[in-house]
This record gives sequence, C-alpha cells and structure tokens, in this order.
Amino acid sequence: MHIAGKLVAEQPCRPGRWDAIHRSVCLRCARNAEVVVDLYREGATLRTVGDHETGPVVVLEYHAGDCGGRTRVQTRPTLSLKGTFLRS
Repeated sequence: MHIAGKLVAEQPCRPGRWDAIHRSVCLRCARNAEVVVDLYREGATLRTVGDHETGPVVVLEYHAGDCGGRTRVQTRPTLSLKGTFLRS
C-alpha cells in the first residue's frame, strides 16, 4: 500500500495509490519543496482520509506480529503528527 501526498498551501496531504498485497504504507508531505513528513510502515490495515473543518486528516493503522499502531496527520491550521506503535 503506497500513499503519497503533498502539503502545500493549495494542496494538503492527499492519498495516492496503495498496494494491498504488500501491506505497507508510505506518507510523504512537503511544504515548498521541503519534506515535512516522511513516514513508512509495514502491516497497514486501515487508511482513512477525513475532511474536517480545519482541513484534511489522514489516519493510518497497522499491525505486525504482536505490535500495532496508529498515526494521525492533520495539515491545518498547523501540521500535527501523532502516532503510537505498541506491543500487544
């Protein structure tokens, strides 16, 4: 699963394509040609993109063996990246 996006004034992070066979996810966001988020995870199980009042929010969930995690990227009004990856 590959997700690509750009974070610029007109174009916040947007999901691209993903490959369900390999269950990996990549999220890359750039602002004015500078990469501000470069995230790669294997074992992806869920990807959602929500349109909130302040702008888009991308949520990724992933599981591998006895570990699982969740990453949330919000692009507006400021960039916010929150993530967990824990053993179960």
